[in-house]
Amino acid sequence: LGRFIAFALWRGIRIDALLSPFMFRLILDPSSRATHEDLREVDPKLHANLHMMLTCEPAMIEDTFCQSFCIDTEFLGARNTYDLIDGGSEIPVTGANVSQFVHLYVQHVLYIFSAKALTSFLAGFHSLIPPWKVNGFTTNEFEAIMCGQPEISDLDVEQLRAASHCSLDPNGRPHSQVLWFWQMMRALSQDQRSMVLQFVTGNERPPLTGFQALEYPFTV
Repeated sequence: LGRFIAFALWRGIRIDALLSPFMFRLILDPSSRATHEDLREVDPKLHANLHMMLTCEPAMIEDTFCQSFCIDTEFLGARNTYDLIDGGSEIPVTGANVSQFVHLYVQHVLYIFSAKALTSFLAGFHSLIPPWKVNGFTTNEFEAIMCGQPEISDLDVEQLRAASHCSLDPNGRPHSQVLWFWQMMRALSQDQRSMVLQFVTGNERPPLTGFQALEYPFTV
């Protein structure tokens, strides 16, 4: 999968890679570590629960949550408990160590439990595009290069209009309906523009190489 995504990026093919912010950071810097905020996109409920622990009155944490330094998992009906540190099941989470607990918990959920798959993904990606070629980008810039801009700006609408074909009246001018269409496009919300773009190009974000590079130009 990592090699496939790298090949698409190398060829300038924009793809809908639904990767978390942490995954984008790992591609740019394999030494990156997960943070509590990275959970917001992956598991909002778990993020909220851990946030509740972090913001709880320190003196109340141990009695309120009754949590130790371990993590419970369930897979196909089989439950397992993993210690976050040696003897973790015997160490209660208190106001003094709750930050350490959350840090270790996040590392296990987002990285350690999936370390083998993540390592394989990164090895495949970096076999085509080494880290030094991409580590100058921010995560937002890299996501925009790989997946396209998250928003469709007024300029994108104008570029789509300029690259499109339209039917003309006997005087060689666009029909009124064509002009109405582009007026409507300018007035649409971001979600509505994305739906139109999905219908036009098969993708909800602008193409990496611009609308002029579309194999089949949009025709109104």
